[in-house]
Amino acid sequence: MAYLNFIKKVAFELKSENLKGANYILMKALSSLRDSLHNFRDDSLIQDVETCCNLIFQAQPTMALLANSMALLLDKMKHFQKEYAEPQIIKSHLIHYIDEFIESYRTNLTKIAKNASTIIPDRASILTYSFSSTVFQTIKLQKKLEKDLEFFITESRPNNEGILGAQELSNLYPTTLFVDAGMGYILKEYSPDLILIGADSFTPEELIHKIGTLALAIAAHEFDIPLYSLTHSLKFYNGAQFGIPIPIEDKPVSEITDLSKENLQIKNYYFDRTPMKYIKGIITEDGILTASTDISRISQKFPLSILEKLYRSING
Repeated sequence: MAYLNFIKKVAFELKSENLKGANYILMKALSSLRDSLHNFRDDSLIQDVETCCNLIFQAQPTMALLANSMALLLDKMKHFQKEYAEPQIIKSHLIHYIDEFIESYRTNLTKIAKNASTIIPDRASILTYSFSSTVFQTIKLQKKLEKDLEFFITESRPNNEGILGAQELSNLYPTTLFVDAGMGYILKEYSPDLILIGADSFTPEELIHKIGTLALAIAAHEFDIPLYSLTHSLKFYNGAQFGIPIPIEDKPVSEITDLSKENLQIKNYYFDRTPMKYIKGIITEDGILTASTDISRISQKFPLSILEKLYRSING
């Protein structure tokens, strides 16, 4: 079936994407699924939607944003299946749901930017790390609010998205680009007012973000500089409550070096784990979360039985 092959192709592209970020991946996944739904066969609609959602999830199984979004879609389909007998009606409602989901997600990104604005003073100097589209949307809002800001950013190896970020930031504000190893130097010599980063995933206990975040957070704690993570609540990782910790994938070492030598091991991890004690607050569409109890409540938004099935399929 052509539509299944199309989703397989999309899933492969999502698996290979390591530069554009989670928001891009989610939008591509949802829009591809929505556009192909018109062609799904009526007699295998439910099974095919489940297959496609699983293919998309398996493309980036560590990305909580994808897992939660696919689980919510599957849960909504179950409700439609109970309410409507005709596959064409179920299909129509699914397409409408995806459109509403995309619109709601974009609206919530705006809410995150507005919530973050409350902790960004005028005439502030700010360090950001990696290049989060949610952080960048927040920065663009500060420009509209006519705040006078200054930014520091590092290259963010191995894919150097920080260099791309520096170019975008410099279109809005004075920006200084450093090598990643210069993070401590920035904190000590320039004393930024705060640090704004995104998130790949988070739990009540830890933040999963670009490797180097842990070192940055420890240094920020030492210099008493508040670090905030700006992220949608859909990035809450639910697998931990099923005994499935967030895996940190080892990416191709060719992104670092082509060196090969006996007794030399090369590791290319994209992410690390930062304990929440080093994070001043998690800023979501629901506000600024500072206590683990506040963060834990996020799990109530999601269909946990469907999520458990998805996560247990990773090695299945």
